[in-house]
Amino acid sequence: LAIVGGGVIGIEFASFFSAIGVEVSVVEMLPEILPFMDAELVSIFRRNLRGIKIETGARVEAIEGATLRYTKGDEARSVEADLILVATGRKPNMAGIGLEEAGVASTKRGITVDDCLRTSSGGVWAAGDVTGRALLAHTASAMGEAVVEGIRGKPRSIAWQALPWVVYGDPECAGCGMTEAEAEKAGIETRKSVVPARANGRFLAENGVTGQGGVKLLAEAASGRILGLTLVSPYAGEMIWGAQGLIARGATADELKEAIFPHPTVSELIREAALEL
Repeated sequence: LAIVGGGVIGIEFASFFSAIGVEVSVVEMLPEILPFMDAELVSIFRRNLRGIKIETGARVEAIEGATLRYTKGDEARSVEADLILVATGRKPNMAGIGLEEAGVASTKRGITVDDCLRTSSGGVWAAGDVTGRALLAHTASAMGEAVVEGIRGKPRSIAWQALPWVVYGDPECAGCGMTEAEAEKAGIETRKSVVPARANGRFLAENGVTGQGGVKLLAEAASGRILGLTLVSPYAGEMIWGAQGLIARGATADELKEAIFPHPTVSELIREAALEL
């Protein structure tokens, strides 16, 4: 199997097919897979992708039958595969639904909405992937609930700075809030801690000394306010929900240190990261 695109969908399919014994190649145009993810944790995640050949910085030129042709730098390369999966993203399907007639503004990314999901046309809201703001099922549900509240006359904004995501690979990786690169771009001075998953007793017992994983916690330097959390570990998708509430409410690393985590759980890594700040 050859996969064009190293985003969430491409990596999830790569992980699944590799796990059942299929030889997988991933060709990604950008310098790294999962470009939205924290760079330090991506490198840890990649070490788990055994049996998957990844080519980054590679531009696909043609698909000819079972041959995927691409260039890397000035070098022409190719992959022979039984099947080729194109997973290069999605775009909104807005044609012919009457947006212009209703006075609803939109861009190539989707229908334009404010933080309460109101469009440019009074009495019209939009929710879900079509807004282009977060293409995830759980965020679509949250948007739908906010729209209902708005229709009832109680506008409710989404905590856009704290939308959790999960990549269902092997292992999972998950995150919420800002990455270090995003904070730097925003001019925010930060403190960070990175704790290897092997420092956790349960992770070590279940995955051994060769198990790869970790947690990264990012906080504002001056206030200690938690800005972002990224996890690479089994159960990452089950643990990341707590970060949403912490970030949305402006909680600090000191407050997280006071939390009591059950033992033995992999989630204890999150508190360890707070203690390391």
